[in-house]
Amino acid sequence: CGNSNLSGDMYSAGYHAITNMDYSSVCISVMSARYSSCPGMTWHQMDVRQLSFSDASFDVILEKATLDAIMVEEKSPWEVSPETSSFIHQALTEVLNQPTRPRPIALPLLSPLFSSIHRIVFQKSFRSSRCFEKM
Repeated sequence: CGNSNLSGDMYSAGYHAITNMDYSSVCISVMSARYSSCPGMTWHQMDVRQLSFSDASFDVILEKATLDAIMVEEKSPWEVSPETSSFIHQALTEVLNQPTRPRPIALPLLSPLFSSIHRIVFQKSFRSSRCFEKM
């Protein structure tokens, strides 16, 4: 979720069933008020390591900046601390366990962080793909 316009932009583009999640209850309050005129958007405050979407079903899970926030105290994305590595592993394992059809997840693949994440979690978990758009 965060405080960007991404959810609002997606809504304007025709995607109305959007589930937003953030660790910060303040962020959830501000954003849910900002987009209160958008039926179909839901807002949830929770820890990405312990999601409580027991019987939710997602078509896509989009990670916008959660991993960047987890990495903010690291000096280098190439050498993360054991604590950060564990946090990332817990978060991505939890996300990958969410029921989706067919379980796609979108990540910021262009950052050096992806290489670290790939080594930590994805090598045996799923096949990655890259998509580029010409500017």
